[in-house]
Amino acid sequence: MQMVMRTLGILLILLTATVLFAPKKELYYALEHRLARHGLILAGESLSTGPNSLEIRQAQILYEGAPIATLGRLKITTWLFYTTAELEKLQPLPGMERFLPLSIEKGRAVHAIWHPTRIRLELEGSFGHAAGSLDLLRRQLRIESPTAGKIEAIRPYLKNEEGRWVYESQL
Repeated sequence: MQMVMRTLGILLILLTATVLFAPKKELYYALEHRLARHGLILAGESLSTGPNSLEIRQAQILYEGAPIATLGRLKITTWLFYTTAELEKLQPLPGMERFLPLSIEKGRAVHAIWHPTRIRLELEGSFGHAAGSLDLLRRQLRIESPTAGKIEAIRPYLKNEEGRWVYESQL
């Protein structure tokens, strides 16, 4: 029993050290490189790191070289058993409303190790409040909104299920 407790203690210490001493900026640049393969680039951002967090502020989002939106703040926080990503103010640039018709005031994504294949999503924006999940195993995104605000531009992509607007997509 004592050996099991010692092993669990060592694993907990190693996991904590990994979270605290992870090269957060380098992980961000690796993610940025992967996004660039799909034509998405974050430019002009300022990065700051904490013991268990990475914060991106005032970024401009480019798609295939053309500026399409601005990002106010994205903070990614990792705890031992779950990770949260909090988004504030994702807004399309003037003239890009046709391609990106919605703005997001607040967004939150949560991933926990007790549900390793699912990411929970919560969004608030010009469309109202929405909640959903991203199933990593099936590669399926599902977002539900009980009240739909400004959705005329995306209405063809939504289904009406029992008074809720639902968006589903295979990734």
